[in-house]
Amino acid sequence: MVIQSQTATEGATAVQFSGDNNTVRIVRAGAKLALNKLHRRKAEPKTTIELLRADIRATTLVGRETEIRALDQWRSAPQRIAVRCYVGEAGAGKTRLAIEACAAAEAAGWIAGFAPSAELARFHATQNLVH
Repeated sequence: MVIQSQTATEGATAVQFSGDNNTVRIVRAGAKLALNKLHRRKAEPKTTIELLRADIRATTLVGRETEIRALDQWRSAPQRIAVRCYVGEAGAGKTRLAIEACAAAEAAGWIAGFAPSAELARFHATQNLVH
């Protein structure tokens, strides 16, 4: 998940997360990063297994109010750069929590979404980050 302020201007700082080792790169110069807006998807499940898919948000997220509030406070903090990492076993709800955090961030005026690994590689390989 990558979150960048919508009010960012040329010369602002962008934060990039990538890989299994959670490498964080801080890049400046107004670079653009294409994000998947998983939080904008919502669909009725067509099969029973789709009830479990975080990306279609077929069910209402419950029991994560504390984490949602903590992420809202983190996003609203005055630090110019902040990183938060959630770890857990498969199926623990990390992706769904991230999707909900992106939805809340966008509702608050931020640009938020998921950066696919190929996009992160393209972004990193870009020599002239202004373009």
